[in-house]
Amino acid sequence: MNGAAERLSRLRITVLCKPDAHTSLLVRHLQRKRSSLQQVWPMPDRIGSDCDLVICDFVENLAMRMPWSPGEASAALLVMLPENSQYSLARLQGACPDAVIHRPAPLHAIDAGMMLALANFAYLRRLRTRIDRLEENIRAARTIEKAKQTLMSLHGIGEEKAFHLLRDMAMQKRVSIASLAGGLVDSSSLLTYKV
Repeated sequence: MNGAAERLSRLRITVLCKPDAHTSLLVRHLQRKRSSLQQVWPMPDRIGSDCDLVICDFVENLAMRMPWSPGEASAALLVMLPENSQYSLARLQGACPDAVIHRPAPLHAIDAGMMLALANFAYLRRLRTRIDRLEENIRAARTIEKAKQTLMSLHGIGEEKAFHLLRDMAMQKRVSIASLAGGLVDSSSLLTYKV
């Protein structure tokens, strides 16, 4: 089994496509890949998120049916666009699909669409993780800066000495500088609270 086929065999896939010959072909294809498969129709008002990949027909209110906010998806989304039919590009974009393919799609196009959707989803998840870490680092830097200001005014010392004092206290207590700084900032705000 090659890497892509092995990856597909471990997937939990939800198929939300209108039953027809193309959907039957899609389901049989996914079953041959040994994916864990759940087929749901009619499409529910709220799409479940207990899977790795959602393959669904495009409907005008697709974005409203998603169980997550845009940019916070918990599963990759592959949208099947209708054959010879008009659809709103703005509404399609609002659903934030990871990949799209047109009906009827040949099996190799379905495989390519699934792999693209999974790759885009994984990439966006990594970016969100990086952004979260950066925001956390910025909050920590601001807290450390406030703690240094507190130590400087409390002890009448310079900025470098305040940082060294903060670092030494964190090492003694075996905590991060950021968590010690947070406690110091919180306690200093309590001490300076005026009744």
